[in-house]
Amino acid sequence: MAPVELPTAVLPESVVLAPPHRLTVTVDGAGELLGTPWVELLEGWSASLPAEPLATIGAYQAALCAWLDGCADPTSGRRARSALACWVRDYFLSVRAELLDACEAAELRPVAWRSLDAAPLVESVLRARLQRLQSLPVCPRLAGVDPAGVDGFADVVADAVDWAFDDTPRSGAGDRLLVGIASALVAATESFSTDTVLTFVGSGRASLRPVSRGLVVAGVVAGRVKAWPTERQEAADALRHGSWLAAAHASLDDALDGADDLTAVHEALEDAHRLLRRLRLAAA
Repeated sequence: MAPVELPTAVLPESVVLAPPHRLTVTVDGAGELLGTPWVELLEGWSASLPAEPLATIGAYQAALCAWLDGCADPTSGRRARSALACWVRDYFLSVRAELLDACEAAELRPVAWRSLDAAPLVESVLRARLQRLQSLPVCPRLAGVDPAGVDGFADVVADAVDWAFDDTPRSGAGDRLLVGIASALVAATESFSTDTVLTFVGSGRASLRPVSRGLVVAGVVAGRVKAWPTERQEAADALRHGSWLAAAHASLDDALDGADDLTAVHEALEDAHRLLRRLRLAAA
C-alpha cells in the first residue's frame, strides 16, 4: 500500500477486534456510558464474542447492544435517571426559547402570560413541537417501552417543567403537552450533544466488502440501551467527508479497486487495520 501522510487532527479512541473478527470500532462524542469508558466497554464486549465472525456489521451492532443491556451495575438506575433528566431539560430549553420567540412575535407581554389570552399561543407552539418529535423515527430498541413506567419519569418531567418554564406562559393543557413531549422524547431518534457515535469499520462473515456504519448511542432507558444505526456506507466512500480515518480509507480504497474476491478484500482490510494501529501509535 502507498505511504499515507499522517492526519493532523486528534484521533478518536478506537478498539481493533482480534482475529478472526475483521472490525475496528471508533468512538466519537461522549467517551463513556453511565460512567464507564467506551474503550473499556468495547474491550469487554469483544472478549465475549464467539470464535467465528458474525455475519454482518449489523449483527455486531446488535450483539453490542444486547451485551450492554446485561452490563447494569448497582448505580446504573441512578445514572440512567440523571441522563434522562439531562435529555428532557436540554430539549425543554429549546422549547422554551421557541415559546419566548413566539410571544415576542405576537407582542404578548409578560403581564399577560398567566392570562387565558396566552393559552392558545402556548398550546400551538407545544403542539407543533410534539408533532415534530412524533414525526421522527422511533428507536427500535425502545419501541415497546411505556415512558410512564420508566423509573422516576414523572418526577423528572415535573422537575424539568418547573425548571424550564417557571417564568414563561403556561396553561394546564400546555403542561400536559409538555408531558407528551417528554414521553415522545424517550424513544425518538433525537440527537443530543451527550450522544456517542460508534463507527464500525470492517466486514462480517457474509459481507462482500468492508463497510463503515455508525451506531448512535444516547444512553439507557428502562434497562435497555437507546441506540440506532446510521445509514450503511461503503468504507471507502464514507470517509471522504472529513473523518479522521480518511487516510486509512484512501489506502483501503486503492486496495479494493484490485480486489475481485472475498479473500483479497479481507487482506486489504487487514492492511488497513495495521495502518490504523500505526496512526494511533503515532498520535499517542
